[in-house]
Amino acid sequence: MNWDLAIEVNRRALLRLLRVLVAGSGLVPGGVVAMLPRSVRNKVFDFLIPAEAAVRRLIVVLAQGMSVPASEGRASRCGGASSGGGRGSAFRLTDAIRQVGKPRRRYPKGDGPRIISFDEPFVARDTSVPEPNDPIDAARLCERLAALRRALDDLPAQARRL
Repeated sequence: MNWDLAIEVNRRALLRLLRVLVAGSGLVPGGVVAMLPRSVRNKVFDFLIPAEAAVRRLIVVLAQGMSVPASEGRASRCGGASSGGGRGSAFRLTDAIRQVGKPRRRYPKGDGPRIISFDEPFVARDTSVPEPNDPIDAARLCERLAALRRALDDLPAQARRL
């Protein structure tokens, strides 16, 4: 199988997906947006997480044919791995560890009273559920999109990092 052709075809498809995510969410390419509606941010993450996994697989396939010179020590290989050349955060080469079978808790636990002081009246806890159009911070999303773009632009460097 021609791995170089397969990598290039998939890289171009992922670049198109990245352009759609940036344009569809209203983000400016290369820019940082402070806030996005929660529903838009969640929808972008629904596509971003599998796209990041696909890029990691491309990097692994590309790294299979590489060899690391014997003179290169462990410290020199790992030293610049996370810096990303000073252009922002580096693309994560590993998936986040997920606990299987344990559901994520998104809201405060319990509905019981919250006693702050015996001298003051009862203060109820705010148990409102977030709305889809509530504004939410999008800085980390912008960083991840930019890191994904940099990784797709220079897959051989990412394979050397791996």
